[in-house]
Amino acid sequence: MKKIVTVIVTILLTCLFAFSGLQNENRVAYADAPNAQWVKSVGGSNKDCFNSVIQTKDGDYVAVGYSYSPNISQSFHGCDDAIIAKFDPDGKQEWLKNFGGTDEDVFTSVQETKSGDYIVVGYSDSKNGDLLNGDFTTLNKGGTDGIIAEISSEGKLQWIQSTGGGGRDEFDTLQTTNDQGYIVTGFTNSTNGDMEGNKCSYNVPILVKFNSIGMKKWIRIIDSPKEHYQALQQMTDDSYIAAGYLSGVDLNNTYSPKGYMAILRKFNSSGYPQWVKSIGGSSYDEFYSVQPTSAKGYIAVGETSSNDGDFAGKNHGQHDGVIVKFDALGNTQWTKTWGGSANDGFYSVQPTQDDGFIIAGYTESSDGDLLNSKDSDDDDAIIVKFDSNGNQQWLKTLDGKGSDKFDSAIQTKDQGYVAVGMSNSKTNSSSGNYAAIIAKFN
Repeated sequence: MKKIVTVIVTILLTCLFAFSGLQNENRVAYADAPNAQWVKSVGGSNKDCFNSVIQTKDGDYVAVGYSYSPNISQSFHGCDDAIIAKFDPDGKQEWLKNFGGTDEDVFTSVQETKSGDYIVVGYSDSKNGDLLNGDFTTLNKGGTDGIIAEISSEGKLQWIQSTGGGGRDEFDTLQTTNDQGYIVTGFTNSTNGDMEGNKCSYNVPILVKFNSIGMKKWIRIIDSPKEHYQALQQMTDDSYIAAGYLSGVDLNNTYSPKGYMAILRKFNSSGYPQWVKSIGGSSYDEFYSVQPTSAKGYIAVGETSSNDGDFAGKNHGQHDGVIVKFDALGNTQWTKTWGGSANDGFYSVQPTQDDGFIIAGYTESSDGDLLNSKDSDDDDAIIVKFDSNGNQQWLKTLDGKGSDKFDSAIQTKDQGYVAVGMSNSKTNSSSGNYAAIIAKFN
């Protein structure tokens, strides 16, 4: 009898351990996910957001974005101000500065200069405040202008330049070039001023090359009103790769999409187009970010709502995050979709030191690739680590009780990660309004 009981107990313990092991096995994909070391929010009584972040040479973090909160600073100008903030490695805010005038002002991207100051780009509708020359004439060209500015390591405005005409001109992304200048992409619908020669009153993409002190070297107006570029990188041969979307056109002539096609466009070192590739289906597909790979190809991320064409049978539900690998000529090597039955998207991709990628974005799903990874169906900010072949290694959500998203993420010098975006979760935003957030993961 004792032997029978011993056998039964042994079987039960074996099953228990096996079940426990199975549970652990189901969590292997997330076993190495970093923990949130700290999360900091910046904001006031209205909406605030960080769009871009860098780690500086001294190990600090600098983030840029915008604020609609009058109480974010004693020097708030009005409407919304462009903001830049510096944090130490422990997340302590060293300073926050706001710039602009009484109308719309936004910083979209930031880079560090060789001297340790910061170059920022964005757009401004203001004609006063920081947009005044020394003789009190306005820098504004007549409408909304693309702006580029240098800000010192202490947060002081060194100089600011505007680009545009009488319409709307915006700068969306900035990169330091191999000659220590800067390349910017955005769009314009101006037909005068700096955009003299543009014959299209619709939004058309632009590339603008600046030298190290913000003087324009050239402007390229791309005569394609259906294109919009949301990311740009320079390659080692001085050429450029841009990613974004193309509305209502399929470059492969396989079907006529009603929404957007995600596109990748190559430019030579002088900013002239060389080729363009599209990927997508009959719904909405777009790229938000692109990076060169070590194999001299490209990795692009964004979102898709198509379940046909290049994404036939791959969509999990509504909008999915998408990651696509291209070779040097823009040929698709592989395509991965990611998400659950709700809306999910990828906003940013950056290379990691192990030849993989860190991706930032958002999720509304709690199933599919998000199964067992979050506690609610609220919008959550996410960072996801992929290897060089597009296989997910781990996922981390910033699981607050509200709406959260990460717009940008980078790997840090200590092998951790920093991400920025916005949140109205009470756990991340003390006011319950949308606050700009910065989070460190280790």
